[in-house]
Amino acid sequence: MKYIVCYTLLFFSLFINAQEQKTDYALNTYQKVNRGMTVLTTWAASNMIIGATQIGSDQWHYHRANMLWNTVNLGLGLAGIYQSKRIKEIDDVNDLVKKQRKLEKTFIINSGLDLIYMAGGVVLHRNSNQELAQTGSSLILQGGFLLLFDTMMYFTIKKERKETVKSVPQLGLTMIDWKPGVRFCLPL
Repeated sequence: MKYIVCYTLLFFSLFINAQEQKTDYALNTYQKVNRGMTVLTTWAASNMIIGATQIGSDQWHYHRANMLWNTVNLGLGLAGIYQSKRIKEIDDVNDLVKKQRKLEKTFIINSGLDLIYMAGGVVLHRNSNQELAQTGSSLILQGGFLLLFDTMMYFTIKKERKETVKSVPQLGLTMIDWKPGVRFCLPL
């Protein structure tokens, strides 16, 4: 339980930041995605280190499942950090808004998958086999963390996209709809 509290505090502290007015919206988006991927990577590495210290314990199946699950999270977090660098290089507002929408879709789809992981964990947790029950507990914890993470990232990126779109007139551009859901910027 103490690990959950520590991780939750770490998670929320990394997402809290001062709201500054900046004109570089791509840099803002990059920083938020990068910060989020750093949280995911830290979560993964921490779980792997804790799991490694539990080899041979009566909770070994739980920690082994956490370690295996977090090898994937670590890979995704590191790839996300690397990929996020491309965001700050986006010059065109249209491209930035498209990237933000794509990120929103990714995080909302992932949130749905997280619910499935948790449901699978509940099913396994009810099993009389200790290994399956502990693996189920791990899935519930990891799915719960990822649901919180993906949901917060979704709302963070959505807010950033709305700020970007709201700023378009200030940048000397105007948004026009070509077809529903697709917008293009033109000079004023």
